[in-house]
Amino acid sequence: MTHIQAGDATTGDAAGFAVCADADRLRRFAAAIGETTPLYVDEDAARRAGYRSLPLPPSFLFGLALEPGEPFPWFASVGLDLPRVLHGEQTFTYHAVPCAGDRLHVQPRISAIYDKPERGLRFVVRDIRITSELGAPVADLHSIFIQPDAARDPAPPKAAASAASSATAAEVREEPQSASVWHGELRLPPITRATLAQFATASGDLNPIHLDPEFACSVGFDDVFAQGMLSMAYLGRLLTSRVPQERLRQFRVRFTGRTLLGEAPVCTGTALQIDDSQAQRITLRVTNQAGEERLAGEAVVSAPR
Repeated sequence: MTHIQAGDATTGDAAGFAVCADADRLRRFAAAIGETTPLYVDEDAARRAGYRSLPLPPSFLFGLALEPGEPFPWFASVGLDLPRVLHGEQTFTYHAVPCAGDRLHVQPRISAIYDKPERGLRFVVRDIRITSELGAPVADLHSIFIQPDAARDPAPPKAAASAASSATAAEVREEPQSASVWHGELRLPPITRATLAQFATASGDLNPIHLDPEFACSVGFDDVFAQGMLSMAYLGRLLTSRVPQERLRQFRVRFTGRTLLGEAPVCTGTALQIDDSQAQRITLRVTNQAGEERLAGEAVVSAPR
């Protein structure tokens, strides 16, 4: 395995930028993922729940932090080719709940690049710090992108997780299980082209591999397939239906398969009490209607104050 540490010519801090999500965009995002909870679509309901305005859903910051213009313009600077790149893992660590109208500062950093020649894979780790206008921490995003060799099958590698990840989805599932605090399930309708287009517009992720059948076929796929972040957004719906968003401390997933057109995602979550407090660890999974896994991960929820 070859490894490039942060600080080499191809890594380090990129230019930061400011972003702001308005309420209309948040409503479009809610519509794209089927979210109807009043506090995510009705500003009066959000204020009654204690928020300044509509809260940004748990996974929304990924799209908000995308640079304007072409999808993932920084890929070329680290040797990644957009059609071949797989989103391997995504982690959010939360310090505050941002709301519509908040002006946020986004500071990206490529923290590591490493190759595993024996598996024909290149890994790029990108971290993003998001702060408020006054510099207070809002969230940290940790993304792992994977590029197989051109000669390899574009399907997600079975062992896509990075060694830098603190816990893989498999480890989460194998932990000793105590009595669950709750178990929840969210079933979604079949994925259509309209589903993907609506989510792309609302999230800001305009990668053509999810939108353009000709492009998808030109790089070895049979057709377009769903954005991994769409499934993560569905899981966010499940989480916030069970726990207040301000108690969500971490939300991380590993993308283990592609969700194809016509598949109907099934999201499940099982909350376990971490200790004698009311803090919870929630194991998460998304499958298709046949039970084939597409995503796995976990969330950590703090005890009530």
